[in-house]
Amino acid sequence: MLSCLAVEHLRKAYENTRVPVLCIYLDHKEQNTQTSGNLIGGLLRQLLEYRNYAFCSSDLINLYNRKGKRSRLTKKELQQAFCNEICTYERYVSQTALTMKWVYLISCYRVIVVVDALDEGAREVGRFYQEIMSTLPLDRLSVMVTSREGPSEKDQGIRCSFGDEKCESGDKPLSLFYRCDECVDPFFDVCYSCHTLNRNCGKLGHELVEPYEHEEIYLKVDPPDEVIREFVKAQIHGDVTARRSGRKGLGLYKQDAGTTMLGRLCKKHPGLEDRIIDVVVIKADGRFQLAKLYIDTLREQLTAAEVDTALIRLPRGYGETYDQTVERIMAKGARVSSAALAALSWVVHAHRPLDLPELGHALAIKPGFDFSVEDTYDKETLLEITESLLMIDSDDKAVRLTHYTAQDYFVKAGRRWLPSDASALIARACLQYFSIQAISTPCSRDREEEEIEERKDEYPFLKYAYEYWGRHVQEAGSDPDTLKDALQFLKNDSAVETLVQALWYIESSESSRWEIRRGANALHVAAWFGLTNVLSDLKSSGLGINAKDPGHEQTPLMYASRRGHADTVAKLIQLGASVNLRSARGDTAIVEAVREGHAPVVHVLLKHAEVKINDPQIWQYDRTILMGAIINANTEILDVLLARKDLEVNQADLEGLTALHLASYSGKVDAVSSLLAHPQLDINARNRYGYTALFYAAECSDEDAAIATSKLLLERRAKTFYRDKTGGATAIMRAVDSGYFRLVEYLLEQRAFRLGEIDSQGRGLLHAAAVEGQSDMAEKLILRYREAGIEVDTTDNRGRTPLHDACRAGSLPVVALLTDSKANPLIEDHAQRNCLQVAWQNGHNHIVDYFTDPTKLLPDCFRAFRPNAENLPLWSLAKLGERRLVTTKVEQPPSRASEQVDPDTGNTPVYCAVLSQDPAVLDLLLKAGLSPATPNGISRYPLHEAAIVPNIQLTITLLDHNVNVNVEDAAGTTPIRLAYASNHFEHALFLIEAGANVRPKALILPLFFKAIEYGFVEAVRILINKFHAPVLIKNKYGESALTVAKANGRGEIMRLLVQNRSVYYHERVEGDDESEEMDLKKMDARGAFSRPEIWDEVEEDEKEILATEEEETGAHSDVWPSLQGVSDLAIGQDQQTRAEGKQLANEKWTPS
Repeated sequence: MLSCLAVEHLRKAYENTRVPVLCIYLDHKEQNTQTSGNLIGGLLRQLLEYRNYAFCSSDLINLYNRKGKRSRLTKKELQQAFCNEICTYERYVSQTALTMKWVYLISCYRVIVVVDALDEGAREVGRFYQEIMSTLPLDRLSVMVTSREGPSEKDQGIRCSFGDEKCESGDKPLSLFYRCDECVDPFFDVCYSCHTLNRNCGKLGHELVEPYEHEEIYLKVDPPDEVIREFVKAQIHGDVTARRSGRKGLGLYKQDAGTTMLGRLCKKHPGLEDRIIDVVVIKADGRFQLAKLYIDTLREQLTAAEVDTALIRLPRGYGETYDQTVERIMAKGARVSSAALAALSWVVHAHRPLDLPELGHALAIKPGFDFSVEDTYDKETLLEITESLLMIDSDDKAVRLTHYTAQDYFVKAGRRWLPSDASALIARACLQYFSIQAISTPCSRDREEEEIEERKDEYPFLKYAYEYWGRHVQEAGSDPDTLKDALQFLKNDSAVETLVQALWYIESSESSRWEIRRGANALHVAAWFGLTNVLSDLKSSGLGINAKDPGHEQTPLMYASRRGHADTVAKLIQLGASVNLRSARGDTAIVEAVREGHAPVVHVLLKHAEVKINDPQIWQYDRTILMGAIINANTEILDVLLARKDLEVNQADLEGLTALHLASYSGKVDAVSSLLAHPQLDINARNRYGYTALFYAAECSDEDAAIATSKLLLERRAKTFYRDKTGGATAIMRAVDSGYFRLVEYLLEQRAFRLGEIDSQGRGLLHAAAVEGQSDMAEKLILRYREAGIEVDTTDNRGRTPLHDACRAGSLPVVALLTDSKANPLIEDHAQRNCLQVAWQNGHNHIVDYFTDPTKLLPDCFRAFRPNAENLPLWSLAKLGERRLVTTKVEQPPSRASEQVDPDTGNTPVYCAVLSQDPAVLDLLLKAGLSPATPNGISRYPLHEAAIVPNIQLTITLLDHNVNVNVEDAAGTTPIRLAYASNHFEHALFLIEAGANVRPKALILPLFFKAIEYGFVEAVRILINKFHAPVLIKNKYGESALTVAKANGRGEIMRLLVQNRSVYYHERVEGDDESEEMDLKKMDARGAFSRPEIWDEVEEDEKEILATEEEETGAHSDVWPSLQGVSDLAIGQDQQTRAEGKQLANEKWTPS
């Protein structure tokens, strides 16, 4: 109620100021649907609806177009989109304000978010709230959160400066206050009440401000008696003025007095209303719900004397009040009370809120009687017989208890009123519902989906029953009647087939992971729902305990492990289930348990010594379950694995990454500490790029975690002299790349590295800061260089100074810092270019203007410089998109112009044309005969870059000139891989249709669904026929390929899918003679100071990875291709390639 009032007040207060007020109302019964992704998506939608969709950023439009109609944004994408829209909305309001002369809007603009009952959300929502608050632009966002649990107010010693006078707060400590912006000794602080009275220090020019900045303010809200009094008065006034509905003019309805009993009594007996208000306010003690319950009790009284007696007997707590309410229900007679308690029992024990039609059908299920729709109750009846303990949403979407305290009451003290075997009764009701003749047999295969939908419409309780019957059976424990009904159901092959069929089509949090369309037996179903008590009987009936479903080859043990049913897992093993069997995708039971984070299941499985814990998961880049536990931050599983004597703690994945590398990179300090305690840990293990854990600590996304991890590693004497294989850099250089100066200073203080560190190409720390455009880092390094007597003009092996790098990067702040520090701008690199020429060739006119500014103390020759674009080399003109000059250049007699490349990167004119994102320039060069098959300094080709940039026409233009679609750079990376990593799915699909190999296998399923969404018929056909994409499979959202095709209106693709109803193929993919997982998982060959990306082939919310072949034999080659022949021009590729891939080390283990 408080949040509703706050939202209403805020919307009225900001009605004419274009400040959107967004809200989230959490409910403990809807934790399955109120996920963090759904909540942030709801906020984004509210923000767009507030604008009437009149304005949204181009980024959001592009994201929508890129994802497709049926695609769903990942949580990270939603979070970023919401953040972007807040910033975009600021620009939108500013433009509107200027146009309409509402200039004040620019300065006061803000987005307000109200989150109600945070304590009722799932733990994940609480964690996400903390996470998102740290990333959103809080200077433009105000957030109010209500929660019954939270930190108490802290006494910070703040008191109102008017406390000694006539201030309401007196000498109470303040959490919410205003402070004078000028008064310092002492501070002048004012409480909220005094601020509303315009009290201040009285000094001219001084203003009161909120001094909190981005800190969270906690306030304990106790509604004052005056507010409760107004609430009670409003309730009584509603009774006094209420009128019955009826035909006008009839004397029966033309009474002057109110027609409710309480209203008439108050009207007839002066003083009764005041007595009611006084007593209710005192006994409610600031609780609105209790006041409401008191009024409901008084409404049942027939005389004024009864009202007075009831006032005396009103209990002071919720428990006694609810007791009285239920006693009134019981007094209505056996038939009414039985129906009311049944409705309350369903609402209390249901695992999600039931809507009105669902509850109506549930209550119509009578043991021993046939189901009849005519046995359902209407809304008014339900509300009347339950004495206002239930409320129904206006759209009938949810029937709930009126207050969270009612749920607590019926679960604890009030459980005596409800059936003690409620879960058993609900379970048997679900099973009885399944027996309705019209829905008891499988749907016809040619109309499966349509018939499922028809059944759900006609029998609305069916969806809930399918989703939760098993959970209710599980909760019923050993109840004999429930077990009897459950076994009868599970031994009915037709009933099981009907259930399996329905679970395939029902989209929900419970069934989205159900992957079997047909062929599962009763043991699979029982294991899925954790029905431990029926397993022995099912095995005795002849079902194999290790039976595999025909498609995914998953056993009951795998399903039980995935779902986290530890008791079921133990029972299956007792009955003979094998713990090391593998599914078609190569998973064992313990892999399923670790991926889902089910520590109790892992404990059960590890009690069996034969469980294999070191087997690499080929579909997961040869990672082990130890790595999975670290990636998913499950310390309990990590600790129990580390205790196993047969654990190979130093085992590496395809990239050569160990568990310690992953923990260091992801900033999991506790995991690093646990790993370091293992006696067999190799702290200096190196991956194929030469990285140790210390390198990965420097690349962690959180500087505090990076420092803490580095400290742990150095305390254990981690070696610091190792250099990577991509440029000879040390760990401190990666810290500079990350912009972590505190980490850099710590490493220098520990004497782990020297300030004058250089890599194998002669580049130092200042080069790194300059090429990244990090002005803060550069400023601090310049000071340290000066103190150490190191020149800022140090040159690398190709004659480039840090100033050259800053000019190439276009970073004016770094350029200014270096020139102010006496860096010599006249030094020429080995290409005979000074800094001004580097900036000019790269199109950084603001740098050119800086150097030619006559007010600057710079060389005279710079002021005389007159840039003439006609003198630029062809590669530069192409990069800058100068169509006219490119045309002129290529039409000139043959010269060496076409052979010139960017001296920093080795990019050819064709490559630079792709960088310009201008298809016309690219087409000009290709038609002039320039080759698209010449690589740059890191052996990357124009088609690689075209896969990265958003303009699809560049890819199409290159494909029209018969380029090699499977060309690899020095690291073995193909264009399709780059396109996928960049979320450029259209590029990837064009490449598939042009003959690209889809490698690694992790890309097959996501691109298969993208091809369906985008309507790439030929790509779908190729993915099915050549790469064996599994057609009968669901994506993460519980949608089958056919469902997605239908939703997007892809008729031709639907026909194609129907003709190919395969699930898995086990033949090898054509041309798969080598270990493709190894060949296609190589990281980029990088130059100095460009961090090698750890490839993440699948989005966090899109890891629907399916291995379409059987486990391949043979060891993976661990040979890193020699980089000796790669030109040192590669050092210029750092910025160009930095954002191409996601960080695989951050990838969570997710189910396929």
